[in-house]
Amino acid sequence: MPRRDIKKNTHEYVRVTPKRFMGNDVIDVRIWLYAREGFDEKPTKKGVNLSLDLVPDLIDALRWALQQPCTDDEDEPDRAPMSEEAERQLGLLTHQLLKNHGTGLHWDSIERMVAADLAGRKFDKWQMHYVLVGHPELFECLGGGRFRAR
Repeated sequence: MPRRDIKKNTHEYVRVTPKRFMGNDVIDVRIWLYAREGFDEKPTKKGVNLSLDLVPDLIDALRWALQQPCTDDEDEPDRAPMSEEAERQLGLLTHQLLKNHGTGLHWDSIERMVAADLAGRKFDKWQMHYVLVGHPELFECLGGGRFRAR
């Protein structure tokens, strides 16, 4: 069965699996425990089966979340998305800097590198994350928050 595993921590990973469940096509996103000596790997109850019809909405919600600052303030308003022009400029600048660097970097390092080059233009790390994830034509995700220019 095809699947993708994403390391969550030293004990757990997230497994994404397309499958059939009770006659329906679903995407199962579940936390699994790594195998330890004397134990097999096993799924936990933490997870969700999503109908294929809901996957585009989930992807849209995740892209939205990448543009929002993480906060404990429940009254924090939704942040407006970047303009297409600002997104294009940030994407091209980031791509050029990563291309010149030549290797994959963690997005926090990319953010610092781009911020140093921007000289006063206002972009923040949430917008940087959005651009890196939202433009697979420009950036390759290497896992663990690391990206490189295509």
